[in-house]
This record gives sequence, C-alpha cells and structure tokens, in this order.
Amino acid sequence: MHFQVCVAAFWCEDYLAGRKRHESPFPAGSFDVVLCQHGLQFVPDRPAVVQEMNRVLAPGGRALVIVLQALNRHPIFETLIKSVTHHLSLPVSAVMTPFALSDADELRSLFTAAGFKNIEIVAESTMVRFPEPKNFVPFSVTSSAAAVPAFAQLDEPERAALLKAVRMEVEPLIPGLDGTDALTFPMFAHIALASS
Repeated sequence: MHFQVCVAAFWCEDYLAGRKRHESPFPAGSFDVVLCQHGLQFVPDRPAVVQEMNRVLAPGGRALVIVLQALNRHPIFETLIKSVTHHLSLPVSAVMTPFALSDADELRSLFTAAGFKNIEIVAESTMVRFPEPKNFVPFSVTSSAAAVPAFAQLDEPERAALLKAVRMEVEPLIPGLDGTDALTFPMFAHIALASS
C-alpha cells in the first residue's frame, strides 16, 4: 500500500522565523495523512492552518494533531513556568504557549469549522524520561521560552543567569531534579483525529 504523509512542521517553522504564511506549497488533495505533533498551539491563526490541512488532504484522508493538555496537569512544567515568569516579570500566560491549546472543545471546534468529519479527541498520557536531570531545566526553559520576546532578547550572560536562578528556585520543588537517576514523570496530551 502506498500513501503520502504531510508532516506539518513547516507552518511552525515559518511562524518562528517571522514568516506568517498559512498556505502550504502543496496542491489540494496531495496527501493521505497530515501529522502535526505539538505544533498547532504555536501558530496564531489556528483556523487557517486547520483549513489548510483539510485542503491538502485527499478525499477520505486523515489528520492527526497532538497538543498538550492544561498546564495544571503538568506540575513540573507549571513550577518551571512560574519561576521563569517571576524572574522575567511576566504573566504566566506569556510563557505557556506549549499548553495554549489544551481545551478539547476548542480543538474539536477548529476541526468542525474547517469542514472535517468523524472528529475524535482522545486524551492520552505517557511517561517521559529525561536521562540527565541536570540538563532538564536549561532544555525545558529554553524550549518553552523560545517564542517569548523577553527571553529571546536576553544576551547569553543574562540567559545563563536566568537559568541558574530558575534552577536554584525549582530544584527543591521537583523531586529527582538534583539526582543522578533519570527524571521520569507523566505528560498528558489531546490527540485529534479527523477525516477530510
């Protein structure tokens, strides 16, 4: 069996690079499957992107989109984000973009409005493992804050100072962060499955 898969990473890459393009370079009906994993929440015009997913799918094609559930389901990330926002003097909402599309009804309505059929939203959880706990704070803070202008504008010494301050603040609050064993904890996502 032969089928075409579109991994919808280019929308997020364009957005982060400052190009606000929502139309893909592909003709209508080009793909059997569109996969967007942990990306849709970073795009400001989500309805346009979901409509574009439908446009590039062949009749009967399937879209699969994965987004994180609410920040309060992820206490480790909630602790990190609160520390970062405290040190940057920002509201929590300014740094929680990875969790910004956590409402299952909102996710479903995007697909309904774009003309998808057979829409199913599935709640899933998985255990994640970070083999080097000492790298968890720099990796998580840097990746979560990548789209935050206040973080992006910091020079290298300021970023290093921020990461050090956050690590010192959260280390006592996150069990295992100061250890040598892998850091393991659950993460929760919504998976949207829909047909064109």
